[in-house]
Amino acid sequence: MYEVRRGDYCYKIAQDNGISYDQLLRQNPGLSCVNLQVGQSICLIPQSPSWDDWKGNGGWNDWNNNAGARNLDSCRPYVVKEGDLCSRIAAANGLTFSELVDLNENTPNWNETPTMSLSMYFQACKSMLGYFIGGKMLPSWDMEIQVFCDVVRHRNKQLFPESSDKTIDDIDYDKIHEGFAARPMPPSKLSIDVGVYCAHNITVSDCNLNPDWLPGIGVAEDPLRSLVEQDTTNTSASRQIPGELLACWSACAVHGIHRNSHERALEMRPLADTEKIVLCLHGGSYVTGSPASHREVLGKLTERIKLRCFIIDYRLAPKHPFPAQLHDAFIAFQYLVNCGFKPHNIVLAGDSAGGHLCINLVLLLRHIAKATDKQLMPAGVMLFSPLPGIVLHGASLHANTLFDYICSTPLEWPTSPLRLFYKPGQIYNDEYRQEICDPLLTPAFGDLSEFPPTIIQSGSSEILIDDIRELYEKLKLDNPEHGRILWEEYPEMVHVFHRFLRRPESQAAFDSLAKFVASL
Repeated sequence: MYEVRRGDYCYKIAQDNGISYDQLLRQNPGLSCVNLQVGQSICLIPQSPSWDDWKGNGGWNDWNNNAGARNLDSCRPYVVKEGDLCSRIAAANGLTFSELVDLNENTPNWNETPTMSLSMYFQACKSMLGYFIGGKMLPSWDMEIQVFCDVVRHRNKQLFPESSDKTIDDIDYDKIHEGFAARPMPPSKLSIDVGVYCAHNITVSDCNLNPDWLPGIGVAEDPLRSLVEQDTTNTSASRQIPGELLACWSACAVHGIHRNSHERALEMRPLADTEKIVLCLHGGSYVTGSPASHREVLGKLTERIKLRCFIIDYRLAPKHPFPAQLHDAFIAFQYLVNCGFKPHNIVLAGDSAGGHLCINLVLLLRHIAKATDKQLMPAGVMLFSPLPGIVLHGASLHANTLFDYICSTPLEWPTSPLRLFYKPGQIYNDEYRQEICDPLLTPAFGDLSEFPPTIIQSGSSEILIDDIRELYEKLKLDNPEHGRILWEEYPEMVHVFHRFLRRPESQAAFDSLAKFVASL
């Protein structure tokens, strides 16, 4: 048998032995070119007779008929040597080939950032081979979406490993939080051809919640009181919430602002009395994400809808569990009001967990409006594949796991993102199950009446699609006015497909959002 040498990989093995890559794979059913093992036997087509003669004499048919019991004596011997493509990766990172394989077959520790990056590269190579060899997962997919879904799904399985309440006391939530902080969502760039942005930090003491508004808000009441108290008692240094104001050129043009004099567009005040502004709450399972991670997609969105956008860097779980994110979202809304924007000129936008947070913010604003007899409701809400709630039960959670890049993690796992978001460290018992039915945690269980005009966009191949449909039906039921609640489902698209900016589905979604905003 042939022994694989350092530097070998399937394409090179085939080329050096005078056969095609396709012939090599056919001769070795089930061969994994991404994970060749040291000393592995590989069967090659005999040197004589020729390939055409061998095939013409029935050799190939015989091989197909006896694929499960091949005769290695009829093959030119080849044994995989240490040093295929993956070994090059291993050597470059100070690992042996075997160590690389072992590391990628087991869940890494929370702080193994180099290992995870290496693992994702390994998965990307595997996914690209799968795309070219096995074809598309879905008919409309291109390589970008398929490799992205494979790689991010692989990453998410490592970020949220299987766990049990039996060992919950051994879980170090501070270490988990540090692990997420060490592996943030990659930053994206805003093209200068699209617009400009600048930082704006919110001083919390100028915009905080009044505890008198909170009675009757549900499971969030006591923790919100505690959060407000922490901010008000810490007089040494007022907390700040980082944010970014993004101004695209199309929005600037509406107000007569040109590129060479755009400073006014980056000031946090209305450019006109009737100017609408987007308050964006980013996604990321409540444990990751930032304004930087969403710049590019928000640039495309705001370019199409011709509005400026303010996105905040709210506190993340598990270090800051529910309702810290809702607290920060309200402060951001109040900050825009203090800057001169009228509530009915503020449009909320959020993807994934950010969509869930938008719904929570509307429910909180509605509660406060009733308590204060003030008009606080926003102009509208744009939800992109929103997290429907903590309680999820749709069949798509399992039916779409092969396609979507987010993973279905049971609530029985204390390291699932939703358990990290709400009361991390608490046992999943009857009391917990009752609390997560609160409307601020699972909105479909509550009263969603008096909701502002809302558009929901989602993909038919995401794992949350069934629960998103249920959320839409509840919104529609509680707000029966024609055209008030809109829902669009895009075939074969995954969670927050808007990130694939070149896809026609993304372009169509942005066009639809522009029409929605124009109708407000």
